[in-house]
Amino acid sequence: MVEGVAQIGRILDEPNADTSCLPVYLLSEFARRHVTVALSGDGADELFGGYMRYETVVGLQEQIRRGERAVMGWTPGSAYFANKISVVPLSQLTELCANPPVGFMDRFGALEERINNSPLPLLHRLRACDVGSYLPGAVLAKVDRMSMQHALFQQ
Repeated sequence: MVEGVAQIGRILDEPNADTSCLPVYLLSEFARRHVTVALSGDGADELFGGYMRYETVVGLQEQIRRGERAVMGWTPGSAYFANKISVVPLSQLTELCANPPVGFMDRFGALEERINNSPLPLLHRLRACDVGSYLPGAVLAKVDRMSMQHALFQQ
Protein backbone atom coordinates (compact mmCIF):
# COMPACT_ATOMS: atom_id res chain seq x y z
CA MET A 1 0.00 0.00 0.00
CA VAL A 2 2.88 2.40 0.70
CA GLU A 3 4.01 1.98 -2.91
CA GLY A 4 0.55 3.15 -3.96
CA VAL A 5 0.90 6.39 -2.02
CA ALA A 6 4.16 7.25 -3.77
CA GLN A 7 2.64 6.32 -7.13
CA ILE A 8 -0.38 8.57 -6.53
CA GLY A 9 1.82 11.69 -6.32
CA ARG A 10 3.27 10.88 -9.74
CA ILE A 11 -0.14 10.09 -11.21
CA LEU A 12 -1.88 13.27 -10.04
CA ASP A 13 0.79 15.50 -11.59
CA GLU A 14 -0.60 18.49 -9.63
CA PRO A 15 -1.68 19.22 -6.07
CA ASN A 16 -4.86 17.44 -5.03
CA ALA A 17 -5.84 17.16 -1.36
CA ASP A 18 -8.70 14.72 -1.89
CA THR A 19 -8.38 12.14 0.88
CA SER A 20 -9.87 9.35 -1.22
CA CYS A 21 -7.11 9.18 -3.84
CA LEU A 22 -5.60 6.00 -2.39
CA PRO A 23 -8.93 4.18 -1.92
CA VAL A 24 -10.00 5.05 -5.48
CA TYR A 25 -6.62 3.89 -6.79
CA LEU A 26 -6.89 0.55 -4.96
CA LEU A 27 -10.56 0.06 -5.82
CA SER A 28 -9.83 0.76 -9.50
CA GLU A 29 -7.02 -1.77 -9.44
CA PHE A 30 -9.33 -4.38 -7.93
CA ALA A 31 -12.28 -3.58 -10.23
CA ARG A 32 -10.15 -3.78 -13.38
CA ARG A 33 -9.50 -7.45 -12.69
CA HIS A 34 -13.19 -8.07 -13.41
CA VAL A 35 -14.49 -5.22 -15.60
CA THR A 36 -13.25 -2.62 -18.07
CA VAL A 37 -15.91 0.06 -17.38
CA ALA A 38 -17.34 1.11 -14.02
CA LEU A 39 -19.73 3.72 -12.70
CA SER A 40 -18.46 6.08 -10.04
CA GLY A 41 -20.57 7.76 -7.36
CA ASP A 42 -18.26 10.77 -7.29
CA GLY A 43 -20.26 13.94 -7.83
CA ALA A 44 -23.40 12.72 -6.06
CA ASP A 45 -22.73 14.81 -2.93
CA GLU A 46 -22.54 17.95 -5.04
CA LEU A 47 -25.67 17.03 -6.96
CA PHE A 48 -27.79 16.04 -3.96
CA GLY A 49 -26.33 18.36 -1.29
CA GLY A 50 -24.78 15.53 0.69
CA TYR A 51 -21.92 17.36 2.38
CA MET A 52 -22.24 18.38 6.02
CA ARG A 53 -20.61 21.70 5.10
CA TYR A 54 -23.75 22.59 3.13
CA GLU A 55 -25.97 21.88 6.11
CA THR A 56 -23.67 23.84 8.43
CA VAL A 57 -23.68 27.03 6.34
CA VAL A 58 -27.39 26.85 5.52
CA GLY A 59 -28.23 26.15 9.18
CA LEU A 60 -26.14 29.08 10.39
CA GLN A 61 -27.80 31.38 7.87
CA GLU A 62 -31.21 30.30 9.17
CA GLN A 63 -30.16 30.90 12.79
CA ILE A 64 -28.94 34.39 11.89
CA ARG A 65 -32.10 35.12 9.89
CA ARG A 66 -34.29 34.08 12.85
CA GLY A 67 -32.20 36.20 15.24
CA GLU A 68 -30.98 33.20 17.21
CA ARG A 69 -27.36 34.06 16.47
CA ALA A 70 -25.51 37.23 15.69
CA VAL A 71 -22.26 36.97 13.76
CA MET A 72 -20.59 40.26 12.87
CA GLY A 73 -19.75 40.56 9.17
CA TRP A 74 -20.98 37.05 8.38
CA THR A 75 -21.73 36.12 4.78
CA PRO A 76 -22.52 32.64 3.47
CA GLY A 77 -19.64 32.82 0.98
CA SER A 78 -17.04 33.73 3.58
CA ALA A 79 -18.41 31.08 5.97
CA TYR A 80 -18.32 28.43 3.25
CA PHE A 81 -14.73 29.10 2.27
CA ALA A 82 -13.42 29.95 5.75
CA ASN A 83 -13.39 26.51 7.31
CA LYS A 84 -15.38 24.32 4.97
CA ILE A 85 -13.26 24.43 1.81
CA SER A 86 -10.04 26.24 2.63
CA VAL A 87 -7.74 25.17 5.45
CA VAL A 88 -7.31 28.81 6.48
CA PRO A 89 -9.49 31.87 5.90
CA LEU A 90 -8.89 33.33 2.45
CA SER A 91 -7.93 36.64 4.01
CA GLN A 92 -4.88 34.90 5.50
CA LEU A 93 -3.77 33.13 2.31
CA THR A 94 -1.73 36.10 1.12
CA GLU A 95 0.13 36.03 4.44
CA LEU A 96 0.96 32.36 3.96
CA CYS A 97 1.74 32.57 0.25
CA ALA A 98 3.94 35.53 -0.54
CA ASN A 99 3.04 35.37 -4.23
CA PRO A 100 -0.22 33.50 -4.84
CA PRO A 101 -0.81 32.61 -8.49
CA VAL A 102 -2.17 35.42 -10.66
CA GLY A 103 -5.94 35.50 -10.44
CA PHE A 104 -6.11 33.08 -7.52
CA MET A 105 -7.66 35.49 -5.02
CA ASP A 106 -9.87 37.00 -7.75
CA ARG A 107 -11.22 33.53 -8.54
CA PHE A 108 -12.10 32.85 -4.90
CA GLY A 109 -13.57 36.34 -4.56
CA ALA A 110 -15.82 35.75 -7.57
CA LEU A 111 -16.99 32.40 -6.18
CA GLU A 112 -17.68 33.98 -2.79
CA GLU A 113 -19.62 36.84 -4.38
CA ARG A 114 -21.71 34.42 -6.41
CA ILE A 115 -22.61 32.55 -3.21
CA ASN A 116 -23.44 35.82 -1.43
CA ASN A 117 -25.45 37.52 -4.18
CA SER A 118 -27.21 34.92 -6.31
CA PRO A 119 -31.03 34.91 -6.07
CA LEU A 120 -31.03 31.09 -5.84
CA PRO A 121 -31.60 29.35 -2.51
CA LEU A 122 -28.34 29.07 -0.52
CA LEU A 123 -28.05 25.30 -0.87
CA HIS A 124 -28.24 25.64 -4.67
CA ARG A 125 -25.54 28.32 -4.62
CA LEU A 126 -23.18 26.14 -2.57
CA ARG A 127 -23.77 23.13 -4.79
CA ALA A 128 -23.28 25.20 -7.95
CA CYS A 129 -20.00 26.54 -6.58
CA ASP A 130 -18.72 23.00 -6.01
CA VAL A 131 -19.96 21.74 -9.39
CA GLY A 132 -18.12 24.56 -11.15
CA SER A 133 -14.88 24.43 -9.20
CA TYR A 134 -14.28 21.60 -6.71
CA LEU A 135 -15.83 18.81 -8.76
CA PRO A 136 -13.82 19.30 -11.98
CA GLY A 137 -10.68 20.57 -10.23
CA ALA A 138 -10.28 17.84 -7.63
CA VAL A 139 -12.92 15.10 -7.52
CA LEU A 140 -13.27 14.20 -11.19
CA ALA A 141 -9.55 14.64 -11.84
CA LYS A 142 -8.85 12.20 -9.01
CA VAL A 143 -11.26 9.57 -10.33
CA ASP A 144 -10.03 9.94 -13.91
CA ARG A 145 -6.35 9.66 -13.01
CA MET A 146 -6.68 6.86 -10.47
CA SER A 147 -8.91 4.68 -12.67
CA MET A 148 -6.96 5.25 -15.88
CA GLN A 149 -3.82 3.91 -14.21
CA HIS A 150 -5.50 0.55 -14.40
CA ALA A 151 -7.15 1.08 -17.82
CA LEU A 152 -10.50 1.22 -16.04
CA PHE A 153 -12.93 3.61 -17.68
CA GLN A 154 -15.26 5.53 -15.36
CA GLN A 155 -18.68 6.61 -16.53
